[in-house]
Amino acid sequence: MNERTHTPQRVRIPRGLLILACCWIIASWGLIFGFRPPIQPQAASYGPSVQLFFTLLAVGISVAWPLLRLSGDALPPLLQSLFDAAVIGTVLQLILWPARLLTLWSVDRTGLLDIALCGILLSTASLLALSMATQRPILKAAWMLVFVVLAVLPTSLPSGESSASAFIPRLPNASLIHAIAQSSPTIPSDALRVATREAIGGSILLFWVALLVSLYRAWRARAREPSTCPPEEVV
Repeated sequence: MNERTHTPQRVRIPRGLLILACCWIIASWGLIFGFRPPIQPQAASYGPSVQLFFTLLAVGISVAWPLLRLSGDALPPLLQSLFDAAVIGTVLQLILWPARLLTLWSVDRTGLLDIALCGILLSTASLLALSMATQRPILKAAWMLVFVVLAVLPTSLPSGESSASAFIPRLPNASLIHAIAQSSPTIPSDALRVATREAIGGSILLFWVALLVSLYRAWRARAREPSTCPPEEVV
């Protein structure tokens, strides 16, 4: 008799993801900067390269991370995604703030870039929580296509008139990171602040959707489990 036994999924320490993240960072750095020091190292000359470097990091978060998880084994979707996001976010903090030494960024611009990167982590983790629950290859491929489209979708900055209009949530992507990470000593514009605020709002909204869907899936899984209580004796 073939019976399917249900084994509880456990959160794994993302060692492979951490190695992949470090390899992505080293490869992006070597591709953009090379491994030889420049003849005249200046913050102005490093600026465009650093901008492209953080854009590639955003693409890695939006594409490489989901590709690893959707091609792996079944894991707890929401918990594993949040754990992965915390690990990647810690690595990003070790890169982002020391990068000010190579750029003309102000503290406000660096902080806004940090917030936008955290928004990408949250939105990607939320989408992974929705997509990792399926085991069908065709659905995984469809979800992967969604990740790629969201990663390369250009972000239109709100104009001055639309900045004061109603709040429109959107999802952060590499285009927003590229706009924030430009080499400029000035503080970010109001349009960038509004776009980042809308992106964070969209990420938080997507997280609540993923949380409610995960709770609903857990409730359905418990409802489908057979009762383990012994049957009552008929007197």
